[in-house]
Amino acid sequence: MDNRNDIAQDDFDRVDDAMAELEAVVSTSAYHGMVCGKLIGNHCAIGADWSAQAKEFIGLAPDIDASPELGRLLDLPRQVVTALGRDDFGFQLLLPPDSAPLGERAAALAQWCEGFLAGLALAGQDQQHWDKLPAELLEGFDDLASIAQLATADDDAERDLIELVEYVRLVVLSAFTELVTKDATRVPAHSARALFPGSNKLH
Repeated sequence: MDNRNDIAQDDFDRVDDAMAELEAVVSTSAYHGMVCGKLIGNHCAIGADWSAQAKEFIGLAPDIDASPELGRLLDLPRQVVTALGRDDFGFQLLLPPDSAPLGERAAALAQWCEGFLAGLALAGQDQQHWDKLPAELLEGFDDLASIAQLATADDDAERDLIELVEYVRLVVLSAFTELVTKDATRVPAHSARALFPGSNKLH
């Protein structure tokens, strides 16, 4: 595993430990997806309601006492913005390690996509905002909705899962480019559908 993935795994472990300590009702992957979706949908402005929304999403009481674990979760947007803005497009999804069972990793990817779409909704943009997005990106969001329905993965589907993770990562980077750092003069080099044209693994 390269250094970039080592960092992502360390991040996963830290967030996962905090989620377990707080007895969160959603997975670490779902929470990371939600944070990414809300940030991208809201142009990387997290908003004054962030603490309340995060607590509600992970199933915590609104008046829960402050703790290092809660602080770690509420600080995740800052880390996500840094990761999304990397020049090498090195952003990674927070998912269980490669040593985890394939079914667990497939379920976590589905949860990540579900969380991401929930985060987009929490961003609070009206329909007109989304209607202006490129058709390719809207198709990517539809694909994420399909992946969110993924229940299990066969033992022989390791390669397919790896490709799906990469596809999701590139959809997210495309969304970040379009909604946060838009450059209308070019198609993003990391455009997901440009790299996975006509993928048959999304449905």
